[in-house]
Amino acid sequence: MGAEGCAWRADDCSLHLLGGDSPERHAFEIFVNDRKLADQTTRWKRREFFDVDYPIPEQWIEGKTSLTVKFQAHDGKVAGGVFDCQVLRPEDRRAGGAK
Repeated sequence: MGAEGCAWRADDCSLHLLGGDSPERHAFEIFVNDRKLADQTTRWKRREFFDVDYPIPEQWIEGKTSLTVKFQAHDGKVAGGVFDCQVLRPEDRRAGGAK
């Protein structure tokens, strides 16, 4: 997943994920511009959704005109269960999502 067409401001941006679970356990790493941002593991919770923000270090995005987000499964696991992925700025979070 790539995001292009604007210059990123390094002011508390975060990667926002909305996901859900299934009987299959998902475990994966999240990368932004080829740098590991976080690990995400989901467990069966009767089809509940999760909503999580991962702060992106400003030096990773300062002066960039595009971002690439990658999900990579842990060995023997599946990367998945993500239904929405957005890079949010502080004003996006206040307004309830990216525009």
